[in-house]
Order: sequence, then structure tokens, then C-alpha cells
Amino acid sequence: MPTLAVNPAGRLPVLRKFRLLVLCMACAGLVAAEPVEPAEPVEPAARMERADITPGHVLARVNLLARLVEDVRWLMGRPRNELRTLHVQDARPREVYYQAQSLFLKANRLAAGTVGRAIELPSAPTATQLQPADVYRVVVAAQSQIQVLRAALGGRETYEADAADPAATPSDVYHRVLSVARQINALSDQPPNAAESLQTVNQAISELQQLLANAKAPPFSARDEKPGMGHVPGDVFHRLLQGMRILSQAMQLADIPVLRVTPLNTSWIEDSDVIDVANMLISELAYLNSRFPGRSAAGADEEPGPGFVVPSLVLRQVGTLEQMLLHLLRHVERQPDSLQGGD
Repeated sequence: MPTLAVNPAGRLPVLRKFRLLVLCMACAGLVAAEPVEPAEPVEPAARMERADITPGHVLARVNLLARLVEDVRWLMGRPRNELRTLHVQDARPREVYYQAQSLFLKANRLAAGTVGRAIELPSAPTATQLQPADVYRVVVAAQSQIQVLRAALGGRETYEADAADPAATPSDVYHRVLSVARQINALSDQPPNAAESLQTVNQAISELQQLLANAKAPPFSARDEKPGMGHVPGDVFHRLLQGMRILSQAMQLADIPVLRVTPLNTSWIEDSDVIDVANMLISELAYLNSRFPGRSAAGADEEPGPGFVVPSLVLRQVGTLEQMLLHLLRHVERQPDSLQGGD
């Protein structure tokens, strides 16, 4: 948490006192009577045909969202968070979609916790059918939540959306989504924690269990993982990246295009970064599952999680996930066409 600057007389500057008052009023719901509907004009892409929306249109919308998030950051008096932990290449709409979905959930939680407004995630097709238009809808939904929060804090400035860049790629959108999501995390008094990392890892395990069944892999029995204690999110982050490499090997053997991921040189890894990598795995596993016609997608894990979660517990689950991925890889080495489904 940033500290408030104090002047020589020991009093808060008037502007900072005003910001603090507005934020407290927003948290208490005392400014709910203020207009909070989005003030920005609707970007033309919102009226375009689904197939005509390009990564350039999505990037323009994410850039507009970034301006609104910057306004909220300033009004809340929070610091900028410009760290980058990942570089990706060859992203496709399905992978961008899952990161945009994570961005939406963060914006939705921030708005719900601050001004008491939560909305539903827009519906989407299966992973094989995801297009930039689906990413666009999710980003617009996240933007609506940030606009409500900004209005509650007193922000009223209107911005024009950027023109769509015809050279923008899904990878460009992916990087921008990651950076905006990281800043939203920095605005929250309750950023993602180890329990949410565990939930995301368990979702990846559920998708992988479904894929092993779809690919008709031999029965799998996991060894008990005992990674010890004292681990930090960075340990989980890098172990998940290893899992991503294993899955990429299996997909390459099956001649399926893969996302290329490179970690950047930073020692400041948070649970949100763990979730970002887990989402990469989920996007690829969900896509592979969707290639099997008539097969059901993996369901959410309804089992209640432990009451208190530490990174070492998450790492233990990641160890199980890694064993399952190695089992899948060995199966694909013997039967490279087992991931082809019915495409």
C-alpha cells in the first residue's frame, strides 16, 4: 500500500484529502446517485460484423481501457505497475480470449468490491471458434466496470478510441491485456492470492483429465508430490512454465500450432502472474478438448478448497499437473494423431 505524502505542517494536501474522501465515499456507496453510465462513444467495431473485427480493433479497445484504468489509478492515488513477466509469440484468438477473461474478472472484482457492481461475463463459443470479436466483447465488458468505478470517483473526461492498427497481431493484444490486468491488480486492496492460483491450477488439471480421456491415453496414477514448505509464487510460476513447455512438445508432435512463451528477467512474481501462466495452459487444453466432436468440455471443480492456501500447496498441485502432462506427452509420442480429434 502506498503511503500518503504529508506536508511540513503534518497535514494532507487538499487535493489528496479530496481524493481520499471521494474514495471513502465510493467504498461506502455514498456516491451511487451520481451518473455512472459509460460516457465514451461506442467504437465503430461494436457495430461491425463478427468476422470483420480484427486484432487491431481489439487493441484499440484495450488501449482505451488502459486510459480509463490510468484515470482510476490517479484518482485512487495508487502507484503505476509497469512490470512485465512474459513475452509471447504466435498467439491466437483463443489464447488472447482466456487472458482477456482473466482481465474481466479482475475488473469485475474491483468494481464489485469498491462500488458494489458486478456483471456477467459475456457468452462465447467453443475454443475452436473463438475470434477477435469474442475478445472484443470481453474487453468492452471490463471497460464498462472500470467506467462505473471511474465515474464513482469523479472521473468524467471523454476519450476517443484509437484507430484500428491493421498491423496489430493477437500477440500485441495479449501483451497489452497482461499489462492492463497487472495495473488493475495494483488498484485492488485484495489482489489475487494463492487460493485463486490453486483454483486456476485445478481448472487446468480438470481440462487435462478431460483431454487424457478424449485422447484415449492409458490410465494415469499420480505420485504424491511433496515439495516442502517455504516456496514463493515465483517457484510456482516457473514450474507452470515447464508444464507449458511439455504441452507445447506434445502439440508440436501432433502438428498443432503452439503459443511460444518466454519469461522476462524479473524477480517480482505475484500470484496474478501464476494465474496468467495457468490461463495459458487452460486455453490450450480447452482448445484441444474442443477438437473432439461430441465430447463434453471439462467441468469446474466443485470440491471446496482448503481454508488456508500457501504457494507450497499450489506447487504440489502443479507437480501433479506436470506428471499428467508428461503422461500425455508419452502417449502422443506413441500416437501423434491422438490429439487430432475430428478436425
